[in-house]
Amino acid sequence: MCKRYKILLYLFTSILDGKNIFDCLFYQYWDKRTIHSLTKTEFLEKIWDNKISRIYYILYNLITDVHFDSQLYDLLEKLIQSEKLICQPYFLAIELYKKILSYNPNKENCVHFYRYLIINAWEFESFIIKGLLFEKKYEEIKEFALQHTFATIDNSFFLESSIWRNVDYFEYLESRNIDWRVEPTFDDSFQLFP
Repeated sequence: MCKRYKILLYLFTSILDGKNIFDCLFYQYWDKRTIHSLTKTEFLEKIWDNKISRIYYILYNLITDVHFDSQLYDLLEKLIQSEKLICQPYFLAIELYKKILSYNPNKENCVHFYRYLIINAWEFESFIIKGLLFEKKYEEIKEFALQHTFATIDNSFFLESSIWRNVDYFEYLESRNIDWRVEPTFDDSFQLFP
C-alpha cells in the first residue's frame, strides 16, 4: 500500500472516529525534536500559518493524485454520510466532495454536497445544486463542482447570483414553490428530490 493511500486512510478513519482534523494533522506531522518544552497549543500558535498551509498542500496533492478504489471510496462515502465534514476546514472538505463526485455523482453524494454547501453559506451555489437535483442532472452537478472554485487554502469564494448555464436556479425554485433553505435532516433532503 503506497504512503499516500495510507495517509488518506488514516485521515478518513480518524475523522470517522470523531477526531478533529487538526488533531489528526498535528500528530501526523509534529516534529518532536523541535518542541520539547512547547504544549500543543503553543506549538500550533507558533507555526500555525506555515505548517497548516504546508499540510493542506500535502493533503490536497494526496486527494487529487490518488485513485479511489472501492475500499477508500467506501470510507469516504461513510465520512460524508456521517456529515463529520461540516465542522472541518472548507478547503479540504470541498476537495473531498469534488473527488467523490468525480468518482461517483449519484443522487446520494449530490444531496450530501448540496447540504454541505448550504449549511456552510454557499447559498447561490446551493440553489444551483438544488435545482439540478430536481432535474436529476447529477453529471451537471459533478461538472459544476469541478469547474467552480469554492475555496482555496486561504479563502472561500461565493457566487453573486444563482445563474449557471443561462438558468437562474433561484427563480427555478421559486416558480415551483420550493423552499431554498436546507431541510432538517439528510433523509428529509434525500426524499425531497424525485
